[in-house]
This record gives sequence, structure tokens and C-alpha cells, in this order.
Amino acid sequence: MIAPTLLVGLGGTGSKIVSRVSKMVTEEQRKHIGFAVFDTDINELREIREANPYIKTIQTSTKLTVGEYLNIDTHARDTWFPVNGILNSKSLTEGAGQVRAISRLALDTAIRAGNMEPLHKAIEELYKLEGDSGEQALRVVIVSSLAGGTGSGLILPVALYLKNYLATKFQASANITRGFFILPEVFYEVIRGQSERNNLRCNAYAALRELDAFLMKGDKTLPEKYDKTVRVEFPRVGSSEVEEYDVRPYDFCFLFDAQNTEGKKLNSFNQYLDHAANCIYSQSIGPMNKRSNSSEDNTIRELCAQRGRNRYAGAGSAMLIYPTEDVKEYIALNWAKECVSKQWLVFDDMYRERCMANSEMRAQGFHVNDIDPSMSYIGSIEQMAKQKDPFAKAIEEACTIYDDGGYKKVSDKWSEYVDQLKKFVKTSVMTGQLDLDSQKRQAMGLINDIEVGKKEAKEDLQSAFMEVEKYKDMVMRRSEDSGRTIAYTIFRAKNDSATKDRLPHQMETYLRDQHDAFIHPNAVRYFLYQALELMKQEKVFVDKENKKKEKFFDDFYNIFDDPKTDETETVDQLTERKMDKKTQQEMKDQFRYYLSEVDKYRTSSVLAEVLREGIDYITNLCDAFQTFYASFEDRIGKLDRRINSLLKKYVNTAGKTTRYVCASANCFNRLLKEMPYTGNTITIDKELAEDIYSKVRGYSMMKDKPENGGYFEELFEDGIIGYFEKSLMEIYGTTVNMDVLSALEREAKYEANEYDYGRVEQYVRRVIAETRSLSNPFIERPLGEQREPIAACTYSKQLDPRTILRDLC
Repeated sequence: MIAPTLLVGLGGTGSKIVSRVSKMVTEEQRKHIGFAVFDTDINELREIREANPYIKTIQTSTKLTVGEYLNIDTHARDTWFPVNGILNSKSLTEGAGQVRAISRLALDTAIRAGNMEPLHKAIEELYKLEGDSGEQALRVVIVSSLAGGTGSGLILPVALYLKNYLATKFQASANITRGFFILPEVFYEVIRGQSERNNLRCNAYAALRELDAFLMKGDKTLPEKYDKTVRVEFPRVGSSEVEEYDVRPYDFCFLFDAQNTEGKKLNSFNQYLDHAANCIYSQSIGPMNKRSNSSEDNTIRELCAQRGRNRYAGAGSAMLIYPTEDVKEYIALNWAKECVSKQWLVFDDMYRERCMANSEMRAQGFHVNDIDPSMSYIGSIEQMAKQKDPFAKAIEEACTIYDDGGYKKVSDKWSEYVDQLKKFVKTSVMTGQLDLDSQKRQAMGLINDIEVGKKEAKEDLQSAFMEVEKYKDMVMRRSEDSGRTIAYTIFRAKNDSATKDRLPHQMETYLRDQHDAFIHPNAVRYFLYQALELMKQEKVFVDKENKKKEKFFDDFYNIFDDPKTDETETVDQLTERKMDKKTQQEMKDQFRYYLSEVDKYRTSSVLAEVLREGIDYITNLCDAFQTFYASFEDRIGKLDRRINSLLKKYVNTAGKTTRYVCASANCFNRLLKEMPYTGNTITIDKELAEDIYSKVRGYSMMKDKPENGGYFEELFEDGIIGYFEKSLMEIYGTTVNMDVLSALEREAKYEANEYDYGRVEQYVRRVIAETRSLSNPFIERPLGEQREPIAACTYSKQLDPRTILRDLC
């Protein structure tokens, strides 16, 4: 288990390094690690808080100027602060400005005001009683630059304050405190001026002189003549009194320079910060911390014999990494590019080619009709299916209903869908409309009650027609609203309802295969285009029939006209007209027929409205799918850029302390060649297929659609690319996830063309040795002294020979 560890960053550089370390920590490790950063710069502290909520921040400055601070802290003004009129007007909220004394002045004020609570809280969280906490001593790592103003001015007072706080508050005198300090030459990458560099060296020299003096004082090796002058007084909280902390500030100090012991350098300032964070993580948190901690404990005993003059050290680390995630991404991107461009977009490409041919013909003066995208898509699939293209045939099969044996075609899915839609509309129209049903029964009852030949027959005929006419008027007024209501329940349902209810009148029911999985998006488009064309045909037919019925209703009034007179009679004059039994019976029969036509119109008029809404719904869906597929063009261009970026990512690794294995462009391409895409042309992950449809459907129903392809970005990245990554791992997961030694062996074959086992093993050993040399400490090699390096190495348990043998047994 990790010992409770507190990482403290001082100043801008120290805070940045601690922030980097915090991002490397796992959730499990975080339970035992505390983070705190000090700075006078409010802007940098705000950025750290926003980026990482786990880090406690302590702002040691206020809006006061240096002069105003000194007026408050007269003890500092009178005893130790280098008073200078030029500094008096400087505000501390923007940093210490390379003046070390300013940061200590700010710290004293913060202590007096009780502003150290965030630091106290970070420590208290590490001391909470837990069942597995044991008796491990707290380890403190203080990270700072020696060259700046804020950090170098705080490395002594903060360390002394922490040591004293732990000893008095928690009686924890056994804690180990390490300092990790960045030397001036590291900053030469970002500070070019010679005068600024001189300031850095001056600050570092002064900080090291002070640090060394207090280490000697803590070890009781300081010459007596300095005993009274080497001291730091701290203010008491809430008072003007001061007190001295008589403790050793650090147990070990690690100095981090721009060159390692072999004279090698890194490439940039950020690489130095990253490497410093790696060293701290490896030494204090990662698996190597046990080795370094126990070695340091042994070193403490040696210090006694050397009178404490060996508390300085350097640190370095190196990593041998096989970039699993990049290999997975590279192969998945290539699979996606191949599959999407050669399969998903093939019918769109054919449509585009036809449109371009049309444009060329128009440019030559020919008159050609526009190409309908839906008919083009349907035609392309049918044409390629006849040519035995497997992808086109699979699309057709996905949209076909077969018998139970799966051999004989029963019907097309879109035809079955439209038939079921019509049945649902008829059932919905003829049930649940109580007022219409009541009026229909009223009219039918009056027609049935007519007794032909009786005196009151003409009055009964007149009354019956009035009720029939009322029924017709109610039907005509209601049809549009009924159609819209039914259409809304069918086409505008929420995504979950539309895709999961599996109702026979819902289109989405037919977008699933025999295993209830959503079909490929290309098959969905084929179905949509076919359903759209069939619906348009049905709409034309229904509209034509409705117009016939409407004309029949208008012309029906002619039966009330007596051909024997010159006037045009209406139903109002029916009782005055002479009618024999035959005429009365014929009129009664015509009323029945009229009523039956109104019944048919009751269904067909609503069906026309539902079909209109359905055509609009499917048209929007088709347009949304076209937009989705059109966005692939840009995505494929981005895939090429991402693929090329991965190929170049590990080209230049000089000046870095990480050796990447099997990561060259040649290795990536060889791995891709050995792991070809073998997936089914039509089958994709059912969750992905359903997610694509739901996302496209949601886009089609938007009133204000985003114009760029950003709406589908997440779907493409997490959905489609994620699907190919998942497929890759299902098929070749063992190869992709190979350990670093196996990757080195493959690299030997790919890069050095080595296939002999002995020569491959030599190659692996040579690379490991070269990587070991990258971990040399970033400090100048001591002169005249024998160095005592503490070497440590960690590796995956899967590489342990004992683990391998156990798994084999």
C-alpha cells in the first residue's frame, strides 16, 4: 500500500509540476495522496483550481503592495526584509517578480491571518483513521524552482512550517520530507536574456546556501559561529509575536538540472516539467516508491557516518512503452476508412457520378432530367445485387420477409409495412370515435325504418337523408384532425417508443432482422427509399379515390330532381314529389350505398392525411440520412490526417526519456497488414445500428437543424470508430494487447529483419540497456566522489516468469 504522501508545489513551476503529477494518479492512489500548491499569482492558482479540484490552493498574497505589507509586518521590516523604495509599490497578486524575500513576506502575512487552512485540510485528510492505514509515516514532497522568486523564497519557510505543524499537531516527527528543486539552466529554454539568466543563478545560489545552512543546523553540524544567525522566525496566528522552529527542513533534496550525468538534454521546457513529474511519481507514488523509500532509509544510516553531508541527490526516469491505444486506434481508423469509403458510401458515389455526368451533358447543350436520389439509390442497389455484389445482396435480403425456413420470399418489408399501416388507420378510424359511430347508427336506423309505399315514406326518406348528410359532414370536418392525431402517434413518438415497441404499424419494426437486431444503416436507407416511393404511389391512388367520392357526394343531390319538371328539386321538396314504390325503394338503396361510401371516405380521407404526414416524415428521415452520409466525406479526410499523425507521432524521439516500442510507421503498417478487416459486410453492432438510426431520426425531427456536421461528430467518433475498435479487440485483442517484450520481439522482425531467436533476444536486451541509460539523473556528475545510485525498475506482472509459468501450468 502507498504510504500517505503530501505533494506541495511552490510558485509557478512547482505548482505546474504538482498539477502534472495529480493527473497521473489513479483513483485508488488518490485515497492516500494529498496535493497543495502555494503561489502569489492569483491567475495561475485559479487555472489550477479549475483544472483539478483535488488540489488545495493557498494564495499567499493579497491586493496590498509591498510597502503596505511592511507597514503591517514591522518585524519583517525591521529585522530581515531588504527594504527598497522601488519594491514598495509592487502588488503581490501578480507574483514575486524574482524577489525571494517578497514571497516569504507574503507567507508570513498569510500565516498570521490564518490562511494556511487548505494546507492543514490536505494533511488532516491523510491522517483520517482507516482500517488499512497501518503505522506508515507521512511522506512529504516539496516541489519548487530554485531560480524564481516565489518558489525559491518559500522552500525553507514552508518546509520548516510543515515539519513543525506535523510535530506539534500530530506528534509526527518520523515523517520523511523530500525536496525536488529545479535548477536555473532548465529555464534557459524560455528565458533568453543574459541579465534574466543571471538573476536566476543568483536566486538559486542564495537558496542553496540557505538550504545547506539549515540542513547543517538540523544535523547539528553547523559551525557555532553561525548558530545564532541561521534562524527563521515565524509569526503566531492572530498575534504580533514570533517564534522559531528548530527542525531540519528536509531529509533529502533532489536537484534537477538541464543535463543528465551523460551531458544529454531534453527538447523543451515542458518536457522538463513532464520528466520532473514522472520522476516524482515514480519515486513517491508509483510501484517503484517502495524500492526508493527503503533505499533512502538505508541511506539515512550512512548519513550518520558522514555527518549528514550527503543529503543531496539527482533523479531520473525512463520508460519503455508499447503504445497499445495508438496501435488500436491506427488499425481501427484504417478499418473504418476502408469499410466506410468502400461500402457505406459506394451507392452515394454512384449517385454523385451520375449527377456529374448530367452536368457535363447539360454543359454540352443536352436536355437531361434531374436524378432523383431515392430512385438512384434503389437502382444502384438492385443493379449491383443482380451482379452478385455481396453488400448489395445483403441489403436486399435485410429488407425481405422470408418464410419460416428462411428460403422462400414472402414479401418485401416495405410492402408489409404500408399494408399494416393502412390496417391500423382503418382500425383507429372505425373505433374510438363515439359521436361518429352514434351518428352512423342513427342514419342507418332511419334508412332501415323506411317502409316503402306507406304514406309517411317520403318524410322518412327525407329525415334519413338529413342524418346521412350530417354523418358525411361530420366525417369531412373530422378527417384532417383525425389524420394528424393518428399520424402523430405513429411518426412522432419518442425514440425509445419508436425503436423498441415493435408494433406492426411502426416503421422501425421492419428495420430489425430475424434476430431482432437493427439492420445496417445502408439497408435502412434502402428500406426508407422504397417505403417512400410506395407511400407516394398509395397517396396518389387514395387521393384519386377520395376525389371520386367527393364528386359522388356532390352529384348525389341530383337524385332528388324530378326529371318530369323543368325546375330543379332538392331534398326539401321530396315530400311534395309523387313517387311510386319502385322509386322509393331505389332511393332507399341509394341512401344505403351513400352511407357505405361515407364509411369508406371516413377511412380513406384519414389515410390520405396519414400518408401525407408519413411521406413528410420519411422524406425528412431520408434527407437526414443523406446529411449523415455526406458528413462522412469530411470525416474520411480527417481519418487520413489522424492516420498520418499517428504514423509521424513517434518518428522523432531524440531528446526524450521514453522509448516507444513497435511504434514506427513501418511497424504500424506491418501490424495492420497482419490484422486485416474480416468483418461481415452487412452486420454491424446492433447497438451502434440502433444508435445511428435514433440519432439520425432525432436530427430529422429538429426544426432548426445545425448546418455543420458537428451534430454527428460524437456518433462518428464514439459510435462508428468505437465499433471498429471493439471489433478489432474481439478478433485480434491478444495481438493488440501484447506485452512490451513481445512488442520488442516483433520490432526486431519488422525493423531489423531478425527472425533467429537468439538474435531477437540480443535485440531486446540491447533496447532495454539503451532505455536504462535514458534514466540517468538530471544532475552534474559529482567530481572526486563515488556515486551511489538507487536503481529501481517496475514492469507488468504479466512479464514475470513466475506468472507465465503458473499460467502455463
